[in-house]
Amino acid sequence: MNRLFFGTPICFNPILGIPFLIAPIVNVILTYVAQNLHWIGMGYIVDPSFTPFFFQAYISSMDWRNIVFECLLIVIGIFIYLPFFKVAEKNELAKQNVKVSEN
Repeated sequence: MNRLFFGTPICFNPILGIPFLIAPIVNVILTYVAQNLHWIGMGYIVDPSFTPFFFQAYISSMDWRNIVFECLLIVIGIFIYLPFFKVAEKNELAKQNVKVSEN
């Protein structure tokens, strides 16, 4: 999810700090459950971080279901972040309106 933050400051922004902590925890829990229920393959290979993430999902266990599961995790992450981004956007628009009305 780090790719999401280019241009969106997380430092000193508690609104976006909340999903920044929640989304990875949800992803890890769902991955743990999916592996234990044998919905996805168990990961054995530790691959470098510069590998594209869909390919990384596949080569970690040589199972195509990991790619589908990773897409599902991305969608879940979007839904976790979306309400917080809406609140942050609303706050930024309110700040801009205050600056415009002061001028």
